[in-house]
Amino acid sequence: MNTQKVQFNLSQTALDSLDHLKEEIGASSRAELVRSAINLAQWIVNEMKEGNTICIEIKGGEIQKVVLPFITLSRVKNSTEKQ
Repeated sequence: MNTQKVQFNLSQTALDSLDHLKEEIGASSRAELVRSAINLAQWIVNEMKEGNTICIEIKGGEIQKVVLPFITLSRVKNSTEKQ
């Protein structure tokens, strides 16, 4: 696998959140956490392209739609139309 080094700036708050989440999920590194987040985002986009809805089951069995304001269907459609 060919890898590339990527560097970006985060606020202290975002860095603290990154490190906290890294510990919460047991990621071995920040890079592993970022790769996992990328994979999750790609899965969400793929599901949305297929017309599927992302849902979670709340305690007690209630099913609730997950709203992701940073990933909208119109953005997904626009990005695929440009390709």
